[in-house]
Amino acid sequence: MRSILFAAAFVTIAAPALAQDIRPPADDDIAIVVTGNRDIKKTIRQFVDTLTRSPGSRQLARFEQRICPKVFGLREPAAAKVTTRMRLVSAAVTRDVAPAKCVPNVMLVVTRDKAAFMREVARGRDNLFDGLSGSKVRTLVRDPAPVTAWQVLGGSLAADGRAITEEGTTGIQTNRTTEASTRIRPAVRQQFDFAVVVVDAKVIDGLNTTQLADYATMRALASLDPSSLAADAPSILRAIDAPADAEVPLSMTAWDYGFLRGLYKTQTNLYDTQQRTEIAREVEKKVVAAR
Repeated sequence: MRSILFAAAFVTIAAPALAQDIRPPADDDIAIVVTGNRDIKKTIRQFVDTLTRSPGSRQLARFEQRICPKVFGLREPAAAKVTTRMRLVSAAVTRDVAPAKCVPNVMLVVTRDKAAFMREVARGRDNLFDGLSGSKVRTLVRDPAPVTAWQVLGGSLAADGRAITEEGTTGIQTNRTTEASTRIRPAVRQQFDFAVVVVDAKVIDGLNTTQLADYATMRALASLDPSSLAADAPSILRAIDAPADAEVPLSMTAWDYGFLRGLYKTQTNLYDTQQRTEIAREVEKKVVAAR
């Protein structure tokens, strides 16, 4: 958590507030975008699997603490509108959002020079990369995409939700839960400590505050890989890099909302295969309900 505190002053230098006019949303409702498909179950499963490709991980982590978003790099009133929208969506998804005056654990940074900002962070002027391997940091810094997002894991939790503590001065972590792991349920699970979404200012031209907030919330609350999504995927994740003449959702879609709700609603201590199945079921429920 201290990473966010150290980052705040640095971000205001590296990402000066932008004066561009981001159009306000017409309202705060989550718009629903539904497309017809004969084999909806298969399409939904492909959507979920594409977003959750995470080699080397057997679990899909999430926040186990209250969400507290903070926006840097936008002037008022745009920053306030984006923050309010992120809080609204986070509350709908996780059912657990911190009071307005809180220590942020979700950062959205809009910067005029994303590459330069990432290099400065990597030089150690703050600790937004705490806990990440050197290779992971290098990958993030070199990412040519207009948006780079990552999560830093916090302390592990036992199957019953209790924190795994260290024994005395040995530094050895001990899991004191009485619940044993099984083929479908691990004895330990990971949680996010904080998330960062860095957006190049050039790509938000033409977006409204709802689109930016919903996109950032999707990238922050789940470890996603939107790069492989189909060009016509019904997701707010297409809002950033879609062609200029393409139609994109005006806000989070039923598919997006179902994905996040599935991740945060399902049983916490499952392996990724079971998590994906539960997420797909929730997406289907939301999509069908929206018809």
